[in-house]
Amino acid sequence: MSAVSLYKVTNVSAGPRGIHTAHGPRYLQAGDEWVGKVSEVEAAGALSTGYFTVELVPGQEVEGEGGDDRASQIALIIADLPEDKYTAEGAPMVDAINEALAEGVEHVTAAERDAIWASLNE
Repeated sequence: MSAVSLYKVTNVSAGPRGIHTAHGPRYLQAGDEWVGKVSEVEAAGALSTGYFTVELVPGQEVEGEGGDDRASQIALIIADLPEDKYTAEGAPMVDAINEALAEGVEHVTAAERDAIWASLNE
C-alpha cells in the first residue's frame, strides 16, 4: 500500500482536470487549489501530467488514516470536510471540525483552526 499524505494540488492547466484522492476522484477547475489526502503514487502521477502542481503539506505526512499529533489530525479532518462546512470567507467551520473529533478530545478553537488552516494554505 502506498503511503497517504496531505498534498496541496493546483490545477495549472487551461481546463478542468481530475485527480484520484484517498476518497475518490476530485475535479478541479483551471486555477483551483485543493488540500487533501492523496497517495504518493497518485501525487507523482498527477505531477507527471503537467496539469497540476503537487506539494506535500509540511509536517502533515501520514500513513494510512492519520498522523499522531493533534495538528495532523485536525488537518486531516479539514481535508475531509465537504464544501458546505466552510464559512463564506472560505475557512472550515469550527463546529464541523469539532463534530468530527473523537469523543473526549478537546474541542478546536477558532484560533487553533486559523493557525492550522494558514499552515495548509502557505
